[in-house]
Amino acid sequence: MKLLSRTEEFILLAAQVQAQGQGVEAEGVIREGNVRDEIIQLCQEIQAEYVVLGNPKGEPEDNAFTRERLNRFAQSIELSSGAKAILAADTEP
Repeated sequence: MKLLSRTEEFILLAAQVQAQGQGVEAEGVIREGNVRDEIIQLCQEIQAEYVVLGNPKGEPEDNAFTRERLNRFAQSIELSSGAKAILAADTEP
């Protein structure tokens, strides 16, 4: 199991606190392995109703997920896990 740095712990905790402040039950989880497989397995383990996916920041050529790939990824997760995948909106102008 990978140990988290203080920065990673802070980011995970901050996201969890922010979600809870909005009335959303949130749990932060760090896993290693194939991203798709790990998300699906976690959704099944906790019987998740929803999974929220963010859009990576940076230059499009640097991102593994274009918007189209992210949409396909979300559909794949929904079909395999039964959880509704929600794509978080980019809040930057």
